[in-house]
Amino acid sequence: MHAAYRPDIDGLRAVSILAVVLYHAFPRVLGSGYIGVDVFFVISGFLIGGLISAELAGGTFSFARFYTRRVRRLFPALILVVAFTLFVGWHLMFAEEFRLLGRHAFAASLFVANFPPMGEIGYFDREGHSKPLLHLWSLGIEEQFYFVWPILAVLTRRSRRTFLFVTVAVAIVSLVLNVTSGAPGLAFYQPWTRFWELAVGVLVAHLPLRLSPERRELCCRVGLAMILIVAIVAPLRGFPGWWTLLPVGGAALVIASGPDTVIGRRFLAHPAMVSVGKISYPLYLWHWPLLAFTWIACGSFPPAYLIVFMVAASFGLAWLTYEYVEKPARFGLSARSVVGLCVPSMAVLGALGFATMTLDGIPERKVVRENLALAEDTRPPLQTRSSDGSCAKPYGIAGDENVICQASVSQPQMLVIGDSVAMAFYSAIGAKRVTADAALIATTSPHWIEPGCLTSGPLEPWSEGPLTCQRVMRDALSILDRTPSIGVVVLPTFSDNPFFNDAGRLRQIQEAVAKRGRRLVYVASPPGFYHPPEGCRPRRVEILGVDLTAPRDLDSCEEDRPHIEATLKFQHDIFEEAARGVAGVSIFESVPVFCDATTCFQSDDRGPLYYGWGHINERGSARLLNAFLPWLRQNVPSR
Repeated sequence: MHAAYRPDIDGLRAVSILAVVLYHAFPRVLGSGYIGVDVFFVISGFLIGGLISAELAGGTFSFARFYTRRVRRLFPALILVVAFTLFVGWHLMFAEEFRLLGRHAFAASLFVANFPPMGEIGYFDREGHSKPLLHLWSLGIEEQFYFVWPILAVLTRRSRRTFLFVTVAVAIVSLVLNVTSGAPGLAFYQPWTRFWELAVGVLVAHLPLRLSPERRELCCRVGLAMILIVAIVAPLRGFPGWWTLLPVGGAALVIASGPDTVIGRRFLAHPAMVSVGKISYPLYLWHWPLLAFTWIACGSFPPAYLIVFMVAASFGLAWLTYEYVEKPARFGLSARSVVGLCVPSMAVLGALGFATMTLDGIPERKVVRENLALAEDTRPPLQTRSSDGSCAKPYGIAGDENVICQASVSQPQMLVIGDSVAMAFYSAIGAKRVTADAALIATTSPHWIEPGCLTSGPLEPWSEGPLTCQRVMRDALSILDRTPSIGVVVLPTFSDNPFFNDAGRLRQIQEAVAKRGRRLVYVASPPGFYHPPEGCRPRRVEILGVDLTAPRDLDSCEEDRPHIEATLKFQHDIFEEAARGVAGVSIFESVPVFCDATTCFQSDDRGPLYYGWGHINERGSARLLNAFLPWLRQNVPSR
């Protein structure tokens, strides 16, 4: 059950970590390299599950000894990387970013780093590259498995048949929970949807293949091909799900085929692959914080040379960590010394993370004070991302996290309907930067494209259904019926939102609005810039007296107007088709608000006008509304 050292498994570790690092560094090169983590899970289950059973069979297993080994294996490098990340985060990150980092550091200290991302999943979640410890989710799942598995192994140690039955049952139940999950984002981080991958490794350790050398060669080749093919394809929809069977099955076949295959001896056991495999754990720990901090400092796509440098630095730091931290902790110092030093150190880091989280990211730090305007401009306008209670009494619209309803006054004159672009459009009103008698009813784009939302048919019978998109339209019509002061309905929506990019559906909305004696205005989407807005004026950063402010990314500042207009033409043509020959329907052009004759601008002299792709911030909203409201008074007669 617990075989001698196999260099080919270190080579398989190398395949796994290289896939992950390449994906994080160059996602266009390796679209699904994240499946390397799934291969890691199988390797872990094979090695550690086999070791537990071997010690149980030999009468040498003890929980104290097992968890002491885990501390010596995991804690030293992890403590070093988390401490480094908190130090750099102190000097680099804005308050909300640092608060999340503290949350993740606290969770990592308890080996539950997979749980915070589950609570952060959502339309307005921050980008993954703003979370330098996000990658520790996999470490959390692995250790949660080993909180449970030794107990099951001990309870079933007297019967191999019972042990195998329990292992297969765990694998099947976990896989079923995985593939039947209606929320792939949650299934990605949940331990109960991932345990089957480690259980497969345990099964490989206990059910060796009895095959001819030729068939072992075939298994190894097929297994490695399964891993590599799935790694290089475009990002997999609905992952983990059924897709996970390919890397997990591939890893199981490679391991089960044994160390004596041609691929095992000549490729996986090659000294270069073995060397990478040996540093795979510290390399996994180091690479993501370095890449994430590079993204944060640049505020946009880091230049390729900087990414290459950070990948090289990851390898260098991984080797140094392996030689001077891991090896002494595992093979040099006594177990008592390592545990006595590492456990309190991890507790201190956890306490620092908890303090950072509870102190809201410590906004008094220098990097926050020196970048106040930039931090404000790149913060999602959250006050229009939830209902504020102003619609409950006048319109009877109950609180719902998916339906956002707000009213700036008791008798609004304008009703804004739409998606997150509509929320961004309204945000300067919600923040009281712009005065307007208006109301907002909206939900995010994913709720507009749920099954059943894109069907055709009369709007009002359709809107009586249970879907969020139906409720928003139903509530919008109810607001119109209850509020005679509203004279105009405004639709500012995302240019690629299929619900509002259908001329027939728009005519249904026009008819429902006209039936109530109101006018309707389409607000064409503002320019959508490819490069993130913060790169135009990156945050000022200084660490230990060294100015590390990134150079400006001019592509984050502006784009050619003809290119912008070409990307928005599709939406504009649909609005024109729906409004053609219909009285009481108008179109407002947003592009001129952000563009001159040749160029569109994502920033002004102060800083960004956008907080993210295609979404204006509060200042951008004020700029747009200050152009739109005078146009509205001039071009759309009041009732």
